[in-house]
Amino acid sequence: MVLFFGGVIVRKLLYTIDKDDNGRKLKEYLKNRHGYSREIIKKLKTDIEGVKKNGNPAIFIDILYEGDIVEILFKDKGRLDSDHNTFVEILYDDQDIIIYDKPDNMPIHPSRSHQGDTLGNIYGAYCEDKKTEGVFRPIFRLDADTTGICVIGKHQLSASILNRNIFKKYKGIVSGKLIEKEGRIEKKIARERVDSIKRIVDNYGDTAITSYRVIEEFGGYSLLDIWLETGRTHQIRVHFSEMGYPLLGDKMYGGDMKYIGRHSLHCYSVDFIHPIYKRKIEITSNLPKDMEEAIIKIKNENYV
Repeated sequence: MVLFFGGVIVRKLLYTIDKDDNGRKLKEYLKNRHGYSREIIKKLKTDIEGVKKNGNPAIFIDILYEGDIVEILFKDKGRLDSDHNTFVEILYDDQDIIIYDKPDNMPIHPSRSHQGDTLGNIYGAYCEDKKTEGVFRPIFRLDADTTGICVIGKHQLSASILNRNIFKKYKGIVSGKLIEKEGRIEKKIARERVDSIKRIVDNYGDTAITSYRVIEEFGGYSLLDIWLETGRTHQIRVHFSEMGYPLLGDKMYGGDMKYIGRHSLHCYSVDFIHPIYKRKIEITSNLPKDMEEAIIKIKNENYV
C-alpha cells in the first residue's frame, strides 16, 4: 500500500506473524525474515510512528507472537528538480521499484556541469506528476554515455535490499578479436591522477573483476556479453582497453571513433529477487540504434 501525507510518500508494509516466528524479537524478525539492514532499523528507531505492533507503537526488542500484525511506514521527503521535456522509457514500475531504459548522453546524478538534464531529474518529474516526494536512489550507476537499464529503489528498504541482490549484464563492441573467447579479468583500478576522472590499471588501486564471453566477431571487431563482480568507475572500459581491445567509440580509452560517437556499451539485462514480494524479476533492453547501426556498417564494409 502507498499512502500520501502532505506530499510525503509513505510505503506501508504489513506483516502477519506465523507460528515459525512465534517468540522472536521484532528486530530479529525484520532482519532475518525480510532483509532489513542495520541502517534501515536505525532509521526506523528515530520515527515513533514508523513501527507498530497490533496498532500500537513498537520497539525492536518487543517479542512477537503468532497472529501479531507488524506495520512499517517508510517516509520520504525531498526530490530533485523536474525534467518534463525529456522522454525516457520505463521498463518496469511498481510501489517499490522503477526501472528506466537510459539513453546516451544522460548522466545519472546532477553535477556541476549537469543540472536538470539527468536521470534523477526525469525521476523528479515522475514524482511531481504523481504528486509525491521521492528521494532518488539508483541501485547502480552507468556512465553518461552508457545506455540501458537503470534500477531505482522507491524507498529505503527496497534500495537497501536491491543493493545486495542484483545481477546485471552488458553488451559491448570492442576493437579486435579476443584470443580467449571467454574469460575473467582481475586487475586493480585507480584514478590516473587525484583530480582526474580517467582510470588506469594500477596494483595500488581497488580490486576490479570483469567476466566476458564473445557473442559474435565481424570485420576485426567483437560483440561481447559482459558481467561484473565489482562496480568500479569505468571498469569495463579500462579493463578492455588495457588488454588492447578498447570499446568502439571510447575516445578516452583509445577506442575507434569511425562508427559511433560514444563508447559502445549497453546494460541489457538485470535480474533480482523482488525486495518485498520475493519473486524473481528479469528485465531486458534491446541494443540501442547507434550500436546496431555500427555493427551493420562494419559488416557491410567488410562483407561479413
